[in-house]
Amino acid sequence: MKHYIKILNCIFLFILIFSMYMRKEWLHTEISTSIEHINNSFDEKIYILKNEIHYLNKTKKILELPEYEVEGPITYFATDGYGVYLDRVSPLPETYEFYNLRGAKMALNARLNDSVLGIIYNKAKEVEAEKLLENQENFCRVKGDIVFVDTYDERWVKIFQKNSLSKDFFKNKKSISRNNIDYAVYDSYIDKVFNKNMFSIIIPTYDINDDIEYLRGIWYFDFNEKFFEKDLKKAKGKIGLNLAVVDSKNKVVGSTEEDFNFTEATMKDYYSYKLGKTSYRVLVERIGIKNLLGYEELIFIMFLISLKMYGYKKEKLQIEVEKLKVAEKIRDHLLVRDSLTKMYNRYFIEKSLGYPLQNCGVVLIDIDHFKSINDNYGHEKGDHILRAVSNIIKLLGGKNVHGIRWGGEEFLVLFKDTDRYKLLRKLELIQVSIKKLRIVENRVVTVSIGALIDDIDSKEALYKAVSESDKNLYKAKNSGRDRIVI
Repeated sequence: MKHYIKILNCIFLFILIFSMYMRKEWLHTEISTSIEHINNSFDEKIYILKNEIHYLNKTKKILELPEYEVEGPITYFATDGYGVYLDRVSPLPETYEFYNLRGAKMALNARLNDSVLGIIYNKAKEVEAEKLLENQENFCRVKGDIVFVDTYDERWVKIFQKNSLSKDFFKNKKSISRNNIDYAVYDSYIDKVFNKNMFSIIIPTYDINDDIEYLRGIWYFDFNEKFFEKDLKKAKGKIGLNLAVVDSKNKVVGSTEEDFNFTEATMKDYYSYKLGKTSYRVLVERIGIKNLLGYEELIFIMFLISLKMYGYKKEKLQIEVEKLKVAEKIRDHLLVRDSLTKMYNRYFIEKSLGYPLQNCGVVLIDIDHFKSINDNYGHEKGDHILRAVSNIIKLLGGKNVHGIRWGGEEFLVLFKDTDRYKLLRKLELIQVSIKKLRIVENRVVTVSIGALIDDIDSKEALYKAVSESDKNLYKAKNSGRDRIVI
């Protein structure tokens, strides 16, 4: 049997290790699939932004220039809550292009998880595409730049006076790939106007003239961390691992954890994947033991533990049997016996007393004036009397007697297979013996006794007989105490 258990242990252990290995391989596959879905979702969002740009260009309106203000080189005005800003424009045009940026923001938020914080369009003139990567003074900035923002705010004037948006973004070569100028993703930063943490997706648009590509303008879409939230949560629900998106400076821009703290020092705790054609990375928590324990593995572990426990129990069976015997004795003494008198208690009737009891004498014995003994001589003397009375009952009762402390100074005694004459003789002997006790000076201890004889076939019948004995006990007390009433 012992050899058989060892073989089973080895089989289940092998199955457990193999199952965990297969689960790890499956998780790696699922991680790769999830990263692919995140990248596809990101590309789809870029496609959505480009479509919105195309729609805005198709639906733009030419409106007359409204009343404006001038501050330094910046001319600005508001129209229906939108801001339009012209940088060093001379002469001032009579008309301007109107893009419904507010409507675009609402439409994008409906599709991109309410992640759009703002939209800016910086319209430039005749800058060749190849100059986009050159670090020159007139970098992406020429006379006549026009900036459209989705919300009118005079604070934008201060920003434009200090730096042109396009120059500020594109002067950092990390912001855009040399092999791709379709879009760029700017690192997470604190917006200077509205003081919000955001990152920007930047999409340049071009015109072609005489086979030469010219920059028409640059679109800036500002987003919060909700931009990645839906995709990351979906991936976590599939693989059960935490994920995050970090920028090129390892600043977190989206995470499935509230307090995600990533540094180069903790890189070993995560798998790292490139996000599309950007400098961003998707981090995935490394697979641990907890991730490899599915329902099947837990079942195998339970089998292994069960087999181990079974073998252990077989080896220790004899010891356990001895312990059970000791425990049974302790249970008899602690559960069914009164701690003071060592007689049975009421729990004995509920759990251990066997039926039927033919010709059973059901006797209630009550110590007379016991309260006055406690009051006058103290509880310690009262306890001595209780122990003495219980000992007399146990000694004189005989083999077929169950003595039970019924409560306080009252005892229930069950005499099995008796008759009226035998029972009366026993009770008289007990009564006389108690009178001879000399525990308290100048105080004779007496008892009143109520009894009957009946056939007891159940617990309910016993309680009914005790009730009748109790009536006889009251008769004994009311007739002067120190009496036996059967």
